[in-house]
This record gives sequence, structure tokens and C-alpha cells, in this order.
Amino acid sequence: MTDRKTSWRHVLVVVDEDGQSKLPELAETLRKVSDAEWTALAVVEPLREAGRLRRMLGPPAGELDALRREALDTRLAPWRATPTMNVVVREGRPLVEVVRMVQEGPYDLVLKSADVHRDGGARFLGSLDQHLLRKCPAPVWLHRPPAPGPTGSVLAAVDVDLDAAADPAALDALNRSILAQARSVALSLGAALHVVHVWDAPAEQLLTRWSPGRETVERYVADVEAECWRRLGALIDGTKRDAPLAIDIRPHLRRGDPRDEIPALAELLGARLVVLGTVARAGIPGLLIGNTAEDLIHSLDTALLAIKPADFVSPIDPAAPRGA
Repeated sequence: MTDRKTSWRHVLVVVDEDGQSKLPELAETLRKVSDAEWTALAVVEPLREAGRLRRMLGPPAGELDALRREALDTRLAPWRATPTMNVVVREGRPLVEVVRMVQEGPYDLVLKSADVHRDGGARFLGSLDQHLLRKCPAPVWLHRPPAPGPTGSVLAAVDVDLDAAADPAALDALNRSILAQARSVALSLGAALHVVHVWDAPAEQLLTRWSPGRETVERYVADVEAECWRRLGALIDGTKRDAPLAIDIRPHLRRGDPRDEIPALAELLGARLVVLGTVARAGIPGLLIGNTAEDLIHSLDTALLAIKPADFVSPIDPAAPRGA
């Protein structure tokens, strides 16, 4: 049905060297529920020491170029086999070329396989993924294959604690964008949609020391929780009014640290995708992701869709010469 298609109009797929086995499958699934134009981008980095190698090897150095072309053809084969997929090859730094493609586009989604590394018990995203989350103007979907078992949910993580926000209006707009994107994906893929806010009662310890009775503390905590439920409900109701298509949105409040609670809830729900926002650091244009969001992004086992604030400006200058 047309009204169940995503709102994307231009999607850019980053074809990197690793983790490509499931990405064409995901892209094909998403293409079926999208009216967007799709472009696959492969960035070829300049060969280091190219001049030295050619001087040393002479004519056989051409074999190096042939090997690189062969590897590139292998990477692009699944995408070239799709008639409606535009394929673009650029030479340069992957981060810069991806961001410049978005700036020239405009693209409203960047899709890439997540590059996940492990260091002992710690798990972290590769450098390109981290930089795209910080510097790419468009929403970034980092794909990971679903874990075994039922994976029919999309989880949207929002922050309705507007009182603590430096710019409450901007945070509210970001929440609405997160929920709208999550709703569009869930509706298109036939997935259940859950929305979570992780809350706390920051003055509880202070009140416990100061108050003569536990009743005051309990009333304060209950009041904070009730206000969170009210704001979360208002956000969901507003989303339903903005796009009145039938979908069940299931709210969750979890008390604690978002770095712990959101991954735990995603695992409990069998979520296939977590949608969240990145919040700009005041006074530093182009640097997103506060410490909590950064740790959360690394701790997730699911695919991730990261939404930028509306006023985000990438620090990568589209007018700068190549190599700058």
C-alpha cells in the first residue's frame, strides 16, 4: 500500500569492504517499501606509496591496479545487478566523500553495514561509523544482522525530560523526528513499534537526607514518574495526530541509566532496529553525541538509526578542495 511506504526520497548506500553479506538483502527489503531513489557509493582510497611501488616494480605495477579493480567489481556486483540502483565510484577519503554526496544530494538516509570491533569484553564501532554518526548531515542507519529468534520490533528511544534540556524546543523537535522515522519504518516493515524514555529522580538522595519522612521522597519520585508518563503520552498522541495511520505504539518507562536500560529493553523485545537521536554539544558545531549517547551506541547489539537535530551543520566543508 502506498500509504505504508517510508518517507525517504533519496537513499545512499555505503558499499564498504567489510560486512556486505546482508546489506544487499536489507536494501532490497527497504526498496520494496520505499519510493526513494537508491544510490550505491563505493569510495576507493588512493593507493599509499603508489609512486614508489610503480618505480620499484615497473610495468608489473599494473597488476596492482588490476587487483584493485577486481576487488572493486566484486564489491559492486550485487548492486550493479539491481536495475534501479545507481552506482557511483569516487576516489578519496570515505568519510569526506560520503558526507559530500549527502551535501550534494540531498539524501535523507545513509545506509551502511556496522563495522563492529571487540577489545576484550568491550564492543565499539569502527572509525568510519563513528565519524558518520558525528558528522554526516543525514540520518545514518548502521545495519547488523538480526540475532536468532523473533525480531519483529522497532524501538524508538526518546528523551522527554525537557526541563533539563538546554533547548527544550529543539529536543522536542528531535523527539518527534525520532518517533516519526521509527513509526515509518515499523509500519512499512510490519513491525511492532515501542517507544522508551529512561528516567530518574535526581533529587531523591537529597530529599532522603533532608526530609523528615519517607512519604515526601516517595511523593516526589511518583510525581517525576507521572510527569514522564504524561509527556511520553503527549509525544505519542502528537505523532498519531500528525500521521493518523493505524499502528500500535507501545510506551515504556525504564528507570536507570540509558546505557544499560535501552540495550536491555531492545534485547527483551527482540528489536531489529533502535532509533535514537544525537544531541549537539553546545558551541561546537558538527560534534554530536554526548557521552551517554556515545556509550549507548557502542553497547547496542541491534541495527541503529541515528537522527540528527534539525539545525545540525556538518564540519566537513563541501567547497573545500579534494584532499583538504
